Amino acid sequence: MKTISKALSGLSKLGSWQRLGMASVLIGGMALGCGGTSTNTAPTITSFSPGFGGFQLGTTVTVLGTGFSTGLSNVQVGGVTTTQTPNSTFSDTQLTFTVPAAAATGPVTVETAGGTAYSVGNFVVVPTATTIIPASKTGAAGTLVTVNGYGLLGVSSITMTGPGASTTEVTIPQASTATAQQLTFDIPANAVNGVYTIALNNPYGTYGFGIGSFPIQFTVSN
Repeated sequence: MKTISKALSGLSKLGSWQRLGMASVLIGGMALGCGGTSTNTAPTITSFSPGFGGFQLGTTVTVLGTGFSTGLSNVQVGGVTTTQTPNSTFSDTQLTFTVPAAAATGPVTVETAGGTAYSVGNFVVVPTATTIIPASKTGAAGTLVTVNGYGLLGVSSITMTGPGASTTEVTIPQASTATAQQLTFDIPANAVNGVYTIALNNPYGTYGFGIGSFPIQFTVSN
C-alpha cells in the first residue's frame, strides 16, 4: 500500500497536460485502471483560432481536432510548450491554451499517447515591445538600442519612420542579437535629428505595437 500511495502522490506533481487523459497507472507491474484501456488513437488537428496573437496580448487559442483525450502530454506552438487555459473546455475534439512568453511563430502540435499531430498552417506570434534601452529613448546615430518584449525572434528588420516621413530600415542579424524576448539594433548613421516611430517587421507583416497603447518611438539627437 505504501508503494501505491507513493506512486499516486507522484501523479499530483505532473503538469496539467500530463495529467489529462491518463488511462492507467503501472505500479509494481500491476495496472490500476482509471477509465479503461487506452486505444492510443492518433490525434489530428483540423483547425485552430485565432491564427495570430501573443503573450502580451493575452491571446487564448482554441484547437479543434480528434484524439486529444488519449493520454494528452504536451501542446506546443512554434516548439514551445503551452499552458492549458484555466477552466477551459477540454474534450477529445477541443482544447485551449494561452500563448507562452517564449513563443515563436510556428505550427501548433498536440502530443498524446497515440502520437503527435501538427497543424497545417503556422500560428503567427505578433511582436510587441515592453521596454526600450536606453530608457530615455534618446540617442545619437550609432546608439545601440535594446528592445525587450515578446515574439521578437521572428523580427527580421526594424523600420524607422522619421522627420518628413523619411524611412530607414535596419536589418536584424538573428543569429547574434535576437531572442523571443529581446533584440538589439544600432541607430543608422544616416539618421537625422528628430523623433522616429519604430515598427517591427517579420515575414508575415509590419507591426507597430508598442508599450501599452503607445507606438514605439525614439528621438535621434546628434
